[in-house]
Amino acid sequence: MHVLFVNKVAPNLGGGAEARIQEVGRRMVEAGHRVSVVCGITAPNLPSRAVLEGMDVRYVRTLPDSLLRRSRAAFTPSRVLFYLHPQTLKTLRQVHDENGVDVICDDISPIPTPGASQFARTLGIPAIGVVHNLSGDWQAWKRNYGIASGTAGYFAERWLRNTQPYQHIISDSAWMVDALATSMPRCGSPGSQTALIPRCFTPGQKPLP
Repeated sequence: MHVLFVNKVAPNLGGGAEARIQEVGRRMVEAGHRVSVVCGITAPNLPSRAVLEGMDVRYVRTLPDSLLRRSRAAFTPSRVLFYLHPQTLKTLRQVHDENGVDVICDDISPIPTPGASQFARTLGIPAIGVVHNLSGDWQAWKRNYGIASGTAGYFAERWLRNTQPYQHIISDSAWMVDALATSMPRCGSPGSQTALIPRCFTPGQKPLP
């Protein structure tokens, strides 16, 4: 099986979503699966492509290294631009054209990648959304992420709840699963293509309590 993870930041640069991709991805490689990652360049001197613990990582450049090196303030714009840059979808297509993709796993941290679920639908393969953050109202989003990222997160959460673009939603938080199930009534219903998986765990081990 070939799994394609999509995330705004490289899996080896820290952060919750990034740590999860790295840990789950390398275990999938050990189990004999092919794993690719498409991510944004948020730090200077990153390559366009690398192998990380057996995972094929493709980096999407949205800002020049000179700007990333000069100002720490460029970190946030580089993440936002990853969601909007045409090179992101182009890179997803390249990965599929080269090796085929069986499932796309979009890390929603804090917002979905526009086009990822639609691209999966075009290919006729499952799209999985991994939900790391939900803040509810705009004030909470702004308080947690600042006005720019918070506003994007707020509207992305509305989009997620209203359109239900993923066949499966993964979250390691029980309250987040409950919140999504309340506002997304098709989740988990008989015959639904959407399911909520409330726990993430290491293959071969018992789920965490």
